[in-house]
Amino acid sequence: MKTADLEGDDLDFWVAKAEGYTPEREDFGVGANPRYAKGWIVYLPEPKIIGTSLLGRDKSLHSKIIAGRYSPSNNWAQGGPIKEKKRIGTYWIEEENQWRAGIAMHGYTPEFDIAQQHGPTELVAAMRAFVNSKFGDEAPTSPSP
Repeated sequence: MKTADLEGDDLDFWVAKAEGYTPEREDFGVGANPRYAKGWIVYLPEPKIIGTSLLGRDKSLHSKIIAGRYSPSNNWAQGGPIKEKKRIGTYWIEEENQWRAGIAMHGYTPEFDIAQQHGPTELVAAMRAFVNSKFGDEAPTSPSP
């Protein structure tokens, strides 16, 4: 799938992979908003605080996002720190009615490359650029259901 077309759960899956996590599919159960009933969770090597989400619960020597769903493409507490840490620049393009994001892939030298992507929101554009910087224009395979 083209990086520029990633959205929702697919984009969140590839952000997790780009961060080095192994995302797992989770069913958040009966009574959950149908839009959010299924999604990704990630296990981290050690407990951490990311944004306002406390990470902690043990499972096979790994930690689980207590807040549940891993969705950095629409959750600023998860996507914001990635954007800041990776120095992803974003700006609004009025003529195109969309956000544009760019991330330097080889440092700030005259030869550096920039992975650029667009999106309907600032976080979507930023996360697409991040995934593009790691995997290129095509995501290697589709996430499992």
